[in-house]
Amino acid sequence: MDTPGVFIMSSLTGDKIARALQRLLAQNGLDGVQIGRADNGPGGGGHADTPRRMALRHDFGIRIILAADLARGGALSTRDGVIFDLGVMSGALGVGRGVVLVVGMDDVEPDLGGGFAGVVVDRVSLNSTDDPQVQLGAYARLLAGRILELETNAGFVMRPSTGLAIGYFKNFLTPVLEALRSRRAGLTTGQGASKGQGVVAVSVRLVICLPDNAERVISGAWTLLARRLGLEQAELGPIGEGGARRNFEVWADGRKTIYDAPDTLATAADIVRRLVADENDRPLAQTRALHNFGRTLRLMLREPEHAWMKNRVEIVYWSELERRAGNA
Repeated sequence: MDTPGVFIMSSLTGDKIARALQRLLAQNGLDGVQIGRADNGPGGGGHADTPRRMALRHDFGIRIILAADLARGGALSTRDGVIFDLGVMSGALGVGRGVVLVVGMDDVEPDLGGGFAGVVVDRVSLNSTDDPQVQLGAYARLLAGRILELETNAGFVMRPSTGLAIGYFKNFLTPVLEALRSRRAGLTTGQGASKGQGVVAVSVRLVICLPDNAERVISGAWTLLARRLGLEQAELGPIGEGGARRNFEVWADGRKTIYDAPDTLATAADIVRRLVADENDRPLAQTRALHNFGRTLRLMLREPEHAWMKNRVEIVYWSELERRAGNA
């Protein structure tokens, strides 16, 4: 589920090109690319709704422009529409996440003029008599590489799940790892917890368990998976003076590796439910929120001051945990 979400918007005239680009991006590691209409057709929401939907449901937007689009709507109105659609998305998610793909067909080049600050403008030339998928192959490889590079190395985005991830990092992840590093934390599990017996948590790791999609963020889903993995509920707390300042509820396996499924992800899903009116849009928007939560944690772990955490934490999706449970 680490693949960024990509949305391709085109007029009906550019549909064949959009679908060819969709297939090529999938071949280059970007599965699940969505296509919508810029002229209120199936999958589109109209100019007034498209930017909000794109920013909530996707991480990148691509708008295809042909000369025929300009002839129908006029160069100025089309340019303003593109700036509105992708400019709003870039403003919400970061510069470079909106791409205008200007397609010249049979030596007829669209002329949109200027005014695209903050939006990437790419240009390709195609021949209408040849297969667009063949002609777009080289460009699609470059575009997919750029998207994957930006998704990995770009900064934080302004989404509610970004704030939730930062809060989780500061209020749970950091103090737990600091307690483990200090070797002043005790782990109580099973019957030992009721008797107050502790196992000193030395050289253990924290595994952060993230659901792959919003359908899995339901009450009891994590408990069922944890049982399949042979985990048991545990409590990480202080040993003596100067230990962890409070207790943390976690899960642990037989090797005393600690697992946690962030409860705050239910909040992320609920925020999207309240923000997105369209029931068809909600699952994808919620999945994007989960994706951004994991991405934000990874970005914070790469910061120099958090380098000591690198070998003490692992982020794993539930599908991988299920595979491990099946092989156990």
